[in-house]
Amino acid sequence: MSEELCPICNKGKLATVKKEDNVEIKEFSCGHKRFLVLHEEKVRTFDSICYIKIPDPISLLQDIIKRKDWFTGLIMSATFFEHFGISRLKEYFHSKGINIGSDRIERLDLGEIIMFLYGCGLIDQPTYTKMFEIKKKRDELVHQKKEMPIFEIKEKEGENLVKNAIECLENLVK
Repeated sequence: MSEELCPICNKGKLATVKKEDNVEIKEFSCGHKRFLVLHEEKVRTFDSICYIKIPDPISLLQDIIKRKDWFTGLIMSATFFEHFGISRLKEYFHSKGINIGSDRIERLDLGEIIMFLYGCGLIDQPTYTKMFEIKKKRDELVHQKKEMPIFEIKEKEGENLVKNAIECLENLVK
């Protein structure tokens, strides 16, 4: 192995490099791991960096269905709902001449965003229901009060939820 040092602690040396699908995993002697994910436009993200650009969320979710990665699919779906929901709400209030500070809209949680979208007529009732189902399952997964969380999603349930998320996004960004 090379003398590459851990980018997190700058102490551990590169121990192993594994490649799985479109992910390169570098493990360091200190125990830290660095993940390089290549998707579409060769977007790079690392576990120590909080930035990722996703040019086409729907194709990402379709790829997630192929990989059967339901946990990531639900997390990303909720993130996309928040991002595009906030954008739609800002556009809506601006078009109506309603001056609500951008920072106030950005502080809304996902449940509030979904309710505002429905209340303003920006999404229909079936989309509202599907978005809340996805939010509920996401919340069950990430807000567990167990010592060791268990991320369990049955295949058919995961597939249906991610497919529903794609439908919701198509309605949200039209």
